[in-house]
Amino acid sequence: MFFKCWTQTPSWDKRHILVHIEGTCRPSWDKKHILVHMEGTSSPSWDKRHILVHMEDTRSPSWDKRHILVHMEGTCSPSWDKSHILVLMEGACFPSWDKRHIFVNMEGTGSQSWDKRHIFVHMEGTCSPSWDKRDILVHMKGNCSPSWDKRHILVHIEGTQSPSWDKRHILVRMECTRSPSWDKRHYLGTHERYP
Repeated sequence: MFFKCWTQTPSWDKRHILVHIEGTCRPSWDKKHILVHMEGTSSPSWDKRHILVHMEDTRSPSWDKRHILVHMEGTCSPSWDKSHILVLMEGACFPSWDKRHIFVNMEGTGSQSWDKRHIFVHMEGTCSPSWDKRDILVHMKGNCSPSWDKRHILVHIEGTQSPSWDKRHILVRMECTRSPSWDKRHYLGTHERYP
């Protein structure tokens, strides 16, 4: 009933796709989990236990790697900015999701095992097989200023010794935010609100 009503709602753009991977692969969808949020719309009635993903101009399981936004549990952001992080990767199939957090695997990484307590975001072209399961920090690729290049946001786990990360630039600061540090429990792919 929910699915029927949702798919027929005029506020949704048919260009965007429903995504869900809990216990299934792409051909099978669960209407109660990950939802696609359409650009320019406002939907305050989202289930805060799940992940909202916004894809721009996609029609298939192939993702547009430019503008993907993520909304985490306990937050409320009806308006999305289209210029943040790249999240889900094309051809990915995750058998299990933690409803409180997000698990992301970028193209070309080959990482298949995730700790369901935290957020793991890996940018394409990089390789970091070992993750610390405690905290989450964002490190900009090749950028050490408060003004971040939205094309290359990488997740660095506090306390790790991964040689591919620059330990000097792990301060988390998204453009237009007032928060100099990240909530160690959740990750927000939007600049509109932080705990």
